[in-house]
Amino acid sequence: KLAEEPDSWEKGHFAAAHVIPKATGSYFIIVSVEESPEERTHWALVYGFR
Repeated sequence: KLAEEPDSWEKGHFAAAHVIPKATGSYFIIVSVEESPEERTHWALVYGFR
């Protein structure tokens, strides 16, 4: 399990989560929309970098 670092943030429609993996590899990122003014949220963009 990846531990989320304390410098993660959320502002309006944007959010960022800083995680540090314990090893190099492939990871799945799951985005969950818990609340939205729209009936359906159409998409989410996830960007990872090192």
